[in-house]
Amino acid sequence: MSTPVAGAKGDAHMNESDIAAYVDRRLSVAERDRIEQHLAGCRECRNEVVESRRVLMQARRPRLILLGGSVLATAAALLLVLRPAFIFPRADGESARLRNAGAPTTLVAHGPSGEVPLSGLTFVWGAAQGAATYRLTLSGADGVPLWTASTTDTTLALADSVRLGPGKPYFWMTDALLGDGTTRSTGLREFRPTR
Repeated sequence: MSTPVAGAKGDAHMNESDIAAYVDRRLSVAERDRIEQHLAGCRECRNEVVESRRVLMQARRPRLILLGGSVLATAAALLLVLRPAFIFPRADGESARLRNAGAPTTLVAHGPSGEVPLSGLTFVWGAAQGAATYRLTLSGADGVPLWTASTTDTTLALADSVRLGPGKPYFWMTDALLGDGTTRSTGLREFRPTR
């Protein structure tokens, strides 16, 4: 596999092989980290990765229809178990269900995940069509939010004021707030900073 980032500043774009290996999760930890560093600073490559995943999901969709009743029963059982993930609290304390059931309900999270260097920590996720803004929440292992920030981009660098301990688990998630009032989420992602 070729190296996706030619220089330290990420001045080369990912090629088709790099994107395919990243989407198929066929990379070593070092290669994945190098690509995610590039994705953090390159909107064009992030869009290519998101588009590749979308095409892949569309290609897989017809096969799911042919698998029969057991798949549908499993999906229904999973929906019952995971149902709370599709309910988001509103400011007034009530719950609002996601509308627009035909649209995807999740955002693609690119990183960080697993063990990552503490310096230059950047959160990267895929774009959501119609997103007005994105809200990132970073929490400790106890679930208490440590930092929340909003942006219109699909990357956000950790604020200098936030202090994370090496080796400790942290969780992050990004919600896309769409113009029609619905949301999309990456779901919780875990990472552990290293020195």
